[in-house]
Amino acid sequence: MPILFFLLAIALHADETCSDWFRAGKIKKGSDCTFECSILMVDMATFRCPEQCHKLCEDIAYTPVIFALYPGLTAAEKELIKKDPKTLYNAYELAREAERICTKTYGVSDINDISDACRHYIWSSKLRQNIGKEAAKQILDAHEKNETQPEDQYIMDTHNNTVGLQDGAKKMSDLELIKKFKQNIQRGKMHVIKK
Repeated sequence: MPILFFLLAIALHADETCSDWFRAGKIKKGSDCTFECSILMVDMATFRCPEQCHKLCEDIAYTPVIFALYPGLTAAEKELIKKDPKTLYNAYELAREAERICTKTYGVSDINDISDACRHYIWSSKLRQNIGKEAAKQILDAHEKNETQPEDQYIMDTHNNTVGLQDGAKKMSDLELIKKFKQNIQRGKMHVIKK
């Protein structure tokens, strides 16, 4: 078992080292990215990094798109984007999907109301279904690290995220998620400020 943790630590360190190596190479996205990456100078710490060029080149294409689509990201979210832009891009696409579902259901997309509770619940459920509980929680927590958000909104959002994460353990369709959300509302499990 200790060997497994050691190998995992090496793998995580290698990914971070290769990301730093790639950024230092100042490669621009485009058709030559993988080639340019594969010929960067390496040393003993980075000699395996060219094996990751395809992934590293793919990741840089997502970062500007995320920043353009979501200008109000928290500092914690921006840090996560640097580490794994593709996963964060997909996470925010799920947020847009949650907004679409809840707006269709409630006819509005507001804050502190049932549509807001719905968005947090659906997004957190879908995140868990797509990337797992721990990764989903990390993204949701980063999203809520907003210094300007009032405490009552923070409490509402994190509570509804938690319920969504729990229910997201079971794969459900959009209709099943909305049905479960409405059941949770009726049972008093969701937190809504504006009734």
